[in-house]
Amino acid sequence: MESKAKTNNRVGLYYFPDDNHYADAHVETWLPEIRALGAGWLALYARPQRNVPEPFVKALLAAGITPVIHMHIPLDDAPEPAELRAAFQAYAAWGVQYVTLFDRPNQRESWGRAWAQQGLVDRFLDHFIPLANEAIRAG
Repeated sequence: MESKAKTNNRVGLYYFPDDNHYADAHVETWLPEIRALGAGWLALYARPQRNVPEPFVKALLAAGITPVIHMHIPLDDAPEPAELRAAFQAYAAWGVQYVTLFDRPNQRESWGRAWAQQGLVDRFLDHFIPLANEAIRAG
């Protein structure tokens, strides 16, 4: 019996912490469960080299669930903004409004040896600002 829970934009969930659960079968399995919980948004793991598939994103949108793309970008090998332009444009064209860049940049594990160097915040912003501007340009 499927719950008739209303969507609550204050309630959201993180989907699997990998990009291996975006097939049609996963949509069929998990979308009813996510809807039953009344989640208004769902954070989706994404790598810079591989978009979350369009059908998965569109299924969420059709169900009234806001996808939040969480791009796990490595700080020691951050891509140039032009390398993510097509991804940002595709997500915007599909209806995605929110993209999170990087994963826990305020933790030592995200930086490796670079953590101990001076100017950590400035170095992070040197990576973040150009990518954020590219995402904004894409819509």
